[in-house]
Amino acid sequence: MAGGNNKGKKSRKDSKDVKIESLEKVVSQLQLDTARLSANVGVLTADTGNLHLQVRQQMKMYAALKKENQTLTQELQVSKSKESVFTVFATPYGCSILIVFIIALTIIALKKGFSVSKGDANISVGDKK
Repeated sequence: MAGGNNKGKKSRKDSKDVKIESLEKVVSQLQLDTARLSANVGVLTADTGNLHLQVRQQMKMYAALKKENQTLTQELQVSKSKESVFTVFATPYGCSILIVFIIALTIIALKKGFSVSKGDANISVGDKK
């Protein structure tokens, strides 16, 4: 009986050793996974930092563009308030357009003819109708 008792202890010891080896393999696999995941966390932390930096840069650009938009809107409103048909004629190009317009009307009037009459006086230029 003493031999059977030793066999039972040995089989229990063997099954415990198998379980311990199995658990040691699981622990080593978990350590490898932990190391890999820690490396991934480091990469993700760096990426997160870069994304935060990009967000700050985008916010600065947005603020600058918003300020520029406000400035341009104000300039547009000032320009619209000063806008007039007659301000064109104050420029050199406007004056030349006005002179050409006056000459064209004079030529048309002379070619077609016109007359002015007051009482008995009658002044005619060009063709009589």
